[in-house]
Amino acid sequence: MKDTGLPYYIAMSIPFTVNGEEAKLIWYTAWFSKLCAHRLLNDVKGNDALLGFSQASFLKYARERCYELLPNRRYIDGVATLVHSTLRSARKLGMNIKGHRTKAVVIIPE
Repeated sequence: MKDTGLPYYIAMSIPFTVNGEEAKLIWYTAWFSKLCAHRLLNDVKGNDALLGFSQASFLKYARERCYELLPNRRYIDGVATLVHSTLRSARKLGMNIKGHRTKAVVIIPE
C-alpha cells in the first residue's frame, strides 16, 4: 500500500473493543469526520445556496471539500448525508441555520 502520509482507515462493526494502534486509527477517523462536518456547516452558513442543493449535489460538493481531510468516499458520504438531512429538517422546522429561530415551533409527542 502506498504511504500517503494520512492515517489508514478501517471499517468496524458494533460492538467492538480496540486498543493500541487500532484505537488511534478509529479516533483519527472520528476526528476527521468531525472536521469534515464542521467544514460543511461553515460552508452552508456562508452560502445559503448550498441549502437548496439536492442530496446528490450536496454529496458531490462534500467530496470535493472534504477529500483532503477524509480520503474515503463512504465516510464523506455518511457525514454529508447527516449534515444535509439535519439542515433540511431544521429549515422545515423554521430554524435559521445560524442558530436563530425564525418562528416558534412546538412539537407534541403522540
